[in-house]
Amino acid sequence: MILLSFSEQVLPIILLVVFSGLVSWPISLILRKFNPYFVFIVPGILGTLGVVLWILGLLSTDWGRLGFLLYGSIALGGFVGSLIVSLWLWFKKRNITNK
Repeated sequence: MILLSFSEQVLPIILLVVFSGLVSWPISLILRKFNPYFVFIVPGILGTLGVVLWILGLLSTDWGRLGFLLYGSIALGGFVGSLIVSLWLWFKKRNITNK
């Protein structure tokens, strides 16, 4: 019963974070070549999008609320995955330049 609960509730969130990290990794690598601070563009966009969708979902009064909150949650899950990858690339780049 506990395994079923884990696979239904926690596993999709973990897969969302891993998938978003894998998608944002090459994008962040390309952006890092232009400016090291550009690594944080993808998490910034996803975080902002998630917060805006959550606010719209909380302000909505009809069934659109469900869609806004669902898409906002997906965007915030993508934010977590891309932020982990961006921080990893940021500290990896800093450690290489400091040696």
